[in-house]
Amino acid sequence: MKKRNLSFKFTLMFASFTMLTLVISSILSYINQMHLYKSQREESIRYVASYLEQVVTSDGDDFAWWQEYFVQNYKDLNIPHNFGEKEIQESRHKFENLFAKKYPGQILGIDLPFKELSKDVKTAYTIFKHEYYLNKFEEACQRFELAYTEYIIPNSANGSIMYALDAMRDPKFVDGKKYIDLGITVQHSLEEHKTEWDAWNSGIQPTGYDIFDNEYGKTYAYYLPLYIGTKKLGVIGVEVNIASVNREILYATIRQMLMIGSILVIFMFFLLFIIRSNFIRKLVKLQTIIESYSKNKNPKVVEHLKLEVTNSDEISVIMAKFAEMIYELEHYIQDLTQTRLGLKNIGVAMIDLNFLKQINDTYGHDKGNIAIITICKIICKIFEHSPVFRIGGDEFVVILRGPDLKNIENLIQKFYDHLKSLQDNPELSYWEKVSAAIGYAIYTPESDTSYDSIFKRADKNMYKNKKAMKAMREE
Repeated sequence: MKKRNLSFKFTLMFASFTMLTLVISSILSYINQMHLYKSQREESIRYVASYLEQVVTSDGDDFAWWQEYFVQNYKDLNIPHNFGEKEIQESRHKFENLFAKKYPGQILGIDLPFKELSKDVKTAYTIFKHEYYLNKFEEACQRFELAYTEYIIPNSANGSIMYALDAMRDPKFVDGKKYIDLGITVQHSLEEHKTEWDAWNSGIQPTGYDIFDNEYGKTYAYYLPLYIGTKKLGVIGVEVNIASVNREILYATIRQMLMIGSILVIFMFFLLFIIRSNFIRKLVKLQTIIESYSKNKNPKVVEHLKLEVTNSDEISVIMAKFAEMIYELEHYIQDLTQTRLGLKNIGVAMIDLNFLKQINDTYGHDKGNIAIITICKIICKIFEHSPVFRIGGDEFVVILRGPDLKNIENLIQKFYDHLKSLQDNPELSYWEKVSAAIGYAIYTPESDTSYDSIFKRADKNMYKNKKAMKAMREE
């Protein structure tokens, strides 16, 4: 298994946290913006419908006159397909001039009712009013970014509706000229246009919306019944496109996510820098010193730990305790070295735990700790009359005394027998079936002048034993 250091693990953890935070915040932001937009658009289309109602009712009975004549004569009306403000004014002047010529000094609706006008004057009036009203509907559509505006005249008897003012301007051609196709009538089922028919049949402002998926995309349609005085004439319809706005909200959410993500990434690297500088670096330093001492048994390396103990955090405490342990061990060894009598009755056993790195890399450091604790208990149990020290990650020193020194060969055999019993136990896990190499040396006046020489011979014998065990496994 590939070894992963703490920096990598912290980076992976922070990256996962950042990604999860971005996803959750983006979803919540999108939902919130959609809810807010829907509320705003619902209010907006209600406002537009009310605005158009004011436009067509502001002239009193004019709209009713226009509708009455339009419904009866739309097939004979030729309203230009393309017109703007200039053409509307021209149509208005044409009607006013014609009216003034035929009815000089009279006022429409006061001196003269609409129904008494001549057909040509009625036609000129209707064309002007149609252009004016349709232009207002189209302006509202553009101004409020709507998908569609319309004025329809429903027929409850046959379930059809007539498009009286249609912002789509369907074309028709007469003698090669392009005009608006007027009075288009289609069937609208109650199931697909429930709110539309509710507005017409009830005659009151509805609370719901019809939802369509048509050439304008996915739209919400709102309807408002139109009255002139007490007479119900038709229904004003307003549709707003939801799909395109959904995309805009999605893009805005993505932009927001990228901005927040950039800030989080910067913060993450800043935090990782602090963690690495103040904590991981100390752990790496401690690991390096432990490995150096385990290999060379040189207590001077511990001096470097003092430079790292700068505060009272947990890592600094561990480093201080480790340095203290090494100093105590060295002082103990020096005491033994200075006492010649002590050397005459002393020996050293070096024990090295096998496969600790493999256990840590494959099963994790918690399983490696179990292996260390297991071998330590066995050593303390076998060499019960001697002090035991752990001097490295996987190395132990036994200062042989009394019965342990006298019976060293038997105890070593007992040690191996105990390990073999673990190896043969099928109920134990791999990390519980510990294996170790052992080597020892006993003080001899001819060759040993200090404890250090005994220690080095024991260490050398242990590595000979470790090498022999490896050779046996490879056979």
